[in-house]
Amino acid sequence: MTGLDLIHLVCRADGETLARPDVAQVAVYALSTAVAEYLMEQGLRPWAVVGHSLGEYSALVVAGCLDWERGLRLVWLRGQAMAEAAAACPGTMAAVMGLSDRVVADLCRQAAATHGCVVVANYNSPVQVVISGAVAAVEAVSTLARQAGALSVRFLAVGGAYHSPLMAPAQARLAPHLDRTPLGKPQVLLASSTTGDVVVDPEVYRQNLLEQITRPVLWRHAVGTLLALGATEFVEVGPGRVLCGLVRQIAPGARTATAGDMAGCQRLIRQAVV
Repeated sequence: MTGLDLIHLVCRADGETLARPDVAQVAVYALSTAVAEYLMEQGLRPWAVVGHSLGEYSALVVAGCLDWERGLRLVWLRGQAMAEAAAACPGTMAAVMGLSDRVVADLCRQAAATHGCVVVANYNSPVQVVISGAVAAVEAVSTLARQAGALSVRFLAVGGAYHSPLMAPAQARLAPHLDRTPLGKPQVLLASSTTGDVVVDPEVYRQNLLEQITRPVLWRHAVGTLLALGATEFVEVGPGRVLCGLVRQIAPGARTATAGDMAGCQRLIRQAVV
C-alpha cells in the first residue's frame, strides 16, 4: 500500500529518514498498533485509550473505530500531505519549559507581528508547551522565552511546522480521503487530544480529526479527562518514553510503562491477568 519497508524503517532507519513526515508517520503508526496488539494478546486490555497527534489514529484502531489498513492509508496520505505543505512553507517547532501557557501564547503573538506565523502547537504538561511556525518566528519566540525566564527552549527534530496554520494545505488534501473512511463506535473509552474530551460519536469527531492538522494538541487536557474518570496507569505503546514523562508531569502519582520497558509492561500484564 505504501511501498515502504516497515521492518527496516522501525528497526534501522536513520534520523534524517525518520524526520520525513510521510515516513515517520507510517513507521510510528505501524509500531504503535503492533505493540498495542501484542499487549492485548498478552492480556493487557485497555480500559481507555488516547493518542498524541498522529497517535490518535493508533488510538482509533485500538478502540475499534478504525480498520487498520484504512488507518494505514490515511496515515500515509496524511504524511505525504504534510510533507508537501512543509516543503511549500518551511517551518520548525520548539519545546518551551517553565513558562505558563498564557505567557508563551503572548510571546507568539508578539513575534508573529514581525516574523511570520508562530503559535502554541502542543499544550503538553503544566511545565511544557511546544511552539510551531516559520523558522524565523520560532527563533524569535525562543529568544523572547529565554529572556522571560524559560527553564529551557529546545528545537525539535521535525520536518515542518506541525499543528500550525502552515499545515492548512495538508488539511485540504486529506479531507476527501477522511470523509470516505468508515469510522465505528469506540469499544473502549476514547479521549481526544484534539478536543481534550471523551469521544462519544466518531462521526462528529471526524471533522476534529481533520482539524487536528492545524489545531494544537491538548494533551494535558486529555490526560486530565482520563484521570478524572479514574485512570491511574498509563502504557505508552509508541517509540520512546516522552508521553510517560508528560503524564508524570501532569499527575506525579500515576504509574507508567513504555514499550521499551517490557519489564514494566509485563508487571501490568500480570496484574491484568490476575
